[in-house]
Amino acid sequence: MKKNIFIKGFAAAALVATMASCSGDYLDLEPITSIDSSTVTNSVKGARYGLYGVCRTMWWPEENFGISQRFISGEASINTFYADVMSPDAMYQVFAPYGVNLFNWSYMRTADYWFCSLSWRYYYNLIAMCNRILDDIDDAEGDPNERDFIKAQLLTIRAHSYQRMLLVYAPRWEDSNNGNAYCLVLRTNFSTQDVPLSTMNQVNAQIYADLDQAIALYKSCGQKRTRGWEPDINVAYGVYARAAATIHDWAKCRDMARLARNGHPIMSAQDYQAGFADANGEWMWYNAPDDEMLGYWCWGGMYACNGSYVSFWGQYGAGSINYDLIRQLKRGDIRSTMYLVPENAPTASTMPKKADFFNKSKVDPTNVNVNYRDAKLKSFVSLFGQSKVPGGDVATWGLPYQVANEQGAADEIMVPFGAQYKFWAHGTYSVSSFPWMRGAEFALLEAEACYRLNDEPGARSALIDVNSQRFTTEYTCTASGEELWNEIMTTSRIELWGEGHSWYNFKRWNIPLERKVWEAGNTNSNNFPSLFKAEYPTNMMKGWTYIIPVSETRYNHAIDMNLVR
Repeated sequence: MKKNIFIKGFAAAALVATMASCSGDYLDLEPITSIDSSTVTNSVKGARYGLYGVCRTMWWPEENFGISQRFISGEASINTFYADVMSPDAMYQVFAPYGVNLFNWSYMRTADYWFCSLSWRYYYNLIAMCNRILDDIDDAEGDPNERDFIKAQLLTIRAHSYQRMLLVYAPRWEDSNNGNAYCLVLRTNFSTQDVPLSTMNQVNAQIYADLDQAIALYKSCGQKRTRGWEPDINVAYGVYARAAATIHDWAKCRDMARLARNGHPIMSAQDYQAGFADANGEWMWYNAPDDEMLGYWCWGGMYACNGSYVSFWGQYGAGSINYDLIRQLKRGDIRSTMYLVPENAPTASTMPKKADFFNKSKVDPTNVNVNYRDAKLKSFVSLFGQSKVPGGDVATWGLPYQVANEQGAADEIMVPFGAQYKFWAHGTYSVSSFPWMRGAEFALLEAEACYRLNDEPGARSALIDVNSQRFTTEYTCTASGEELWNEIMTTSRIELWGEGHSWYNFKRWNIPLERKVWEAGNTNSNNFPSLFKAEYPTNMMKGWTYIIPVSETRYNHAIDMNLVR
């Protein structure tokens, strides 16, 4: 077997070790530590074990990758790293130690650096696991309807994996030579042989074919999923809508987005402000919320405002929003109330004014920490945090941005200008669900597709479906033309903030980015520290295209890098 890092050792390890921790708490199946790969592929019951192992990989820690201090726990981490950390809409101080090379995107074209390799490794591991089971599933003994359902789920995950990798390693559609740009290695069976690069069109054709087959199987098998982390027909429609948007197949995107969100109505404003730790009816696909076995590797430990590491590492915080985005929101939008910005400070003599947020004697210029030295700002941080506890239940949730007693006083923790109070987590290990898909994403994709198809009434209708649940007063939309398009983009940016969409959307929208920074005394400036300052034209880094990592090219000798340089 070749030593391809992404497939190496899979038959011996992935079906056993990677899938080994499928506890009976929520699978109602025995752990499979003692089952060999032939058992997984020869029977329908074994294939179900295998599928659950694939699904578990989507929230299970990736160890020994050289960045354990930043934690990698499947889909949530990939979404955060690639779509939020690199976007103009979010700022994460936990990544500041990586310095300017991260934020000026130099690592995007550094083939031997972990940031370039992480997405490739993660998704090809999922693809390899799916392929291993798919190779033999047609001959698996057992209920044929369940077999077809499992096959549909595996095809959906494989299509999802390739679609997400297109967003990272393929150029945007406008720069793809009508889809003829080379980008990925297309593997549709469990093999470690050398495989050349495929074009964007070839990869997307496989995605469409996988989803067409999966949807047909979902419809004919009569089976239903029992867990939110399993894919189903709505998830398949969702992957289809994403894939169609990536290649600007707008009619397909519109149709699939409508089907995807069917049965997943937009959550209420109350649910939106309930902490994003537990799934509700809008969530279509998400990680298991109760997996204490992850320990401190839980996504919420790093990124929830009450997360364990947010408390232990008080100098980092849990992420903050682009203040310029908040400025673009309309009055009465409840989403704007979930971030620590001047507009949310009460008008009282004991509370800070807007100018205080830009005063270098009151705000730490190196990290825009507003919980720094000024009594009014500290008081606002404390009162605002208490007001944002979901349901006011401090006993259950604790308080956000609190340093453990042995680490120092609670008011010493860094709370950056724009700090988020959207994401919360449960318990010592900060466990929570994380939405891989939810209905609002596809309502907004439907709005975008309708707009691209010159169906402005359809675009407004889909936009209203989302925003009618997000305002304290009745929301109406009469916008047209560029104004309508800007409202769709702005709504997407704020509605899905921190859920792993921003950078992907900006790339697909083919518009440049800029990270504007905080300036002392300038209340018209932004809230990012100087380290994060950058401009990103659309032609930067080969059109925002990550280089194929050396860990693939070192062992796959069929790749011609001249096709992608």
